Amino acid sequence: MRLRWLACFVLLLGSMCLGCKSGGEAEAFAVDETDPVDGELQVNLETLVGLRFNASIDPSTLTPQTFTLFEAGGTQVQGAVAIGSEPAIAVFTPDEPLTIITTYDATITSGLLDVSGRSLEADFTWSS
Repeated sequence: MRLRWLACFVLLLGSMCLGCKSGGEAEAFAVDETDPVDGELQVNLETLVGLRFNASIDPSTLTPQTFTLFEAGGTQVQGAVAIGSEPAIAVFTPDEPLTIITTYDATITSGLLDVSGRSLEADFTWSS
């Protein structure tokens, strides 16, 4: 009888903990916000394109291959990428002002890592 009660207790305790995160499990590397905001209209043509992450970026992984900007028609916008005013901010600066009445798609690939070596779970794209 005692063994059966112990087995039931262990099963109950185990079922209560299913889906629980352990205290040491880290949050996934993710985008917190974008600038301009996804879907924003009337963006300043000389704007910088940027985004903030929930962790500091590994600067060696922020490259023109991991942060891209394309016109909606498929033409890649040339520019420079850099860490912003904080280590969790990535910025794309176009070489030329953006074109009026044009939608742009910005993408951060999963090749971008944070300083702990974590990548995004998938490529992240937003449009304005």
